[in-house]
Amino acid sequence: MPHALDDAEIKRRLVRLANVERLYEELKVRYAKLQEDYDALKKENELLKATIAAQNVLIEQLKLRIEELERMVFGRRKKKHRDAEGSGSHDDPPARKPPTGRGPGSYRRPIPPADAITHTEECPLINCQDCGTALENLKTVVRYEEDVLPLSEWWKALKRVVKRLITTGYCPRCRERKAAAHLSPHTVSLGGNIKQFIAFSTVILRLGYQPIKDFLLGAVHLAVSDGEITEILALQAVALNPEFHRVKERIDAQPAAHYDETSWPVQAAEQGHFAWIRTGTETPEALFLLGRSRGKGNIDGLRGEEAREQTGVTDAYPAYDNAFAEHALCWAHPHRTFRDLAAAECLSDEKRQHASDAFAAFDALYAGVRAVKATPFILAERLQKKEELAARFDCVVAPHPLDPKKLATHKETLRGNRECYFVCITNPHVPADNNKAERGLRHLVIKRRISCGSRTQRGADMMSVLYTVLLSLWWKSKPAFFQDYARLLSP
Repeated sequence: MPHALDDAEIKRRLVRLANVERLYEELKVRYAKLQEDYDALKKENELLKATIAAQNVLIEQLKLRIEELERMVFGRRKKKHRDAEGSGSHDDPPARKPPTGRGPGSYRRPIPPADAITHTEECPLINCQDCGTALENLKTVVRYEEDVLPLSEWWKALKRVVKRLITTGYCPRCRERKAAAHLSPHTVSLGGNIKQFIAFSTVILRLGYQPIKDFLLGAVHLAVSDGEITEILALQAVALNPEFHRVKERIDAQPAAHYDETSWPVQAAEQGHFAWIRTGTETPEALFLLGRSRGKGNIDGLRGEEAREQTGVTDAYPAYDNAFAEHALCWAHPHRTFRDLAAAECLSDEKRQHASDAFAAFDALYAGVRAVKATPFILAERLQKKEELAARFDCVVAPHPLDPKKLATHKETLRGNRECYFVCITNPHVPADNNKAERGLRHLVIKRRISCGSRTQRGADMMSVLYTVLLSLWWKSKPAFFQDYARLLSP
């Protein structure tokens, strides 16, 4: 039989049981508190992980941007040349470039035509210059020397001062004084040739006012002021304004046109700080608008109403979206983005290798597009090629877990504009890139670095006319430039 517990033992056990229950309740409260703390720490950890991941993406983007800025300022770094063991040195000689196929004669100056020879100089020789012995088997060797007049005599050949004796008389019938020629309000004025030269120097040679004044004073002994240059350029723009509109009409008549824009500061800004270009795909002529905003409305200012069905070739700048009946996008722009990401040194080895593979795939795709463009245009064959290239395009721009943020965004943009990249395949008048507009703007970019833009909106509008007309003439034919220029100014 179990031993009977006395009252004292029962009390002790009851006390111990009460203590255990109290401890259990305390432990339960502590557990709940620890569970609450654990849940808070877990949420905080997840938040920190998300923050760190976002910061890593941001750091990666900033590193890429810094690398782009360094490349813009300092240029691309030269890669090390590696030897057979894989070690590299900046002092190693670079690999020899493949032959270009040019012969030795291609590096020599061509023989000038007969009508270009201005002087003939004979150099006779009968006796030996060292011993005086009569020479035998004499023959004449022809050599040419191309040069200009002595620089100190340029002003004599270039400068022309005309003293005009203009007869005037009063007509009693008309009741006004008549003159045999136009009477300038100034006793001394500048002629039309020097005005053309100043416009040529400003636009084609990209010179500022001071270099123009220095050249005219030093070489031609002709002094001009800043105000005279400004007035000359303004009057030239007025005279060339009809041709400005004719250039616009000729570009309107072409099946496709390139568009692009760049910055052009205007100190007294009224419309904006950008310059736009529009150039047709069939001719070298280009239309410029300076001192404009970067808004979409400038596209209508670049083209006429009759050109709304014209195909537009652009980069992926959003202002061009829905601006054309048929919109073609440039392949060179995404190609450069893939290339720069493949060369980014701030990426991890794994991501850099992935970016290199993506660039190699896009580069091969771009080469395929150019190869198709080089074949004769047969619509049925082009449509078939388009489907093949589009399938490859989809594979290249498909998202990937290793895509850096910039590459992921770039691929997303390409997927959204997929059809615009294949207009060049189905339209024979559309090239695969927008390089023609970019090359046209390059001239303006160099001028901007020299002159820092325009002072006023009037100056920007004036330069729009001069750049449009004079650069169109220059790109059309450099030897015939001055003849065509004078023809446009003739009454």
